[in-house]
Amino acid sequence: MREGLGRYRSLGPSAVRLVWVFPDLLSTYGDRGNLLVLARRARLRGLSVEIAEVNSDQRVPVDGDIYLLGGGEDLPQILAARRLAADGGLAVREVTKQPILAPHRCCHSFP
Repeated sequence: MREGLGRYRSLGPSAVRLVWVFPDLLSTYGDRGNLLVLARRARLRGLSVEIAEVNSDQRVPVDGDIYLLGGGEDLPQILAARRLAADGGLAVREVTKQPILAPHRCCHSFP
């Protein structure tokens, strides 16, 4: 299932394109599970799935259908935010209203 480094595994012309953004920085909480569940649910509905894992040293593709971002510790989140701002790929998706799945987790303790 895993195709490395931002390349899609093509299964057909009408495949759902899932883009996992920066798993090398933002995967502290087992966020690969979100990717696997979405891919599985799409396949159960008879849809082909293409998966791209895009590490932080790569450009975010602008042709994805659903973008997934995981959680991370403070420094990796800062690095990812800077990289995303410089890349611009997700900004393009926001304008075109493509879904972005970015579960928020709060790990801080408050008195």
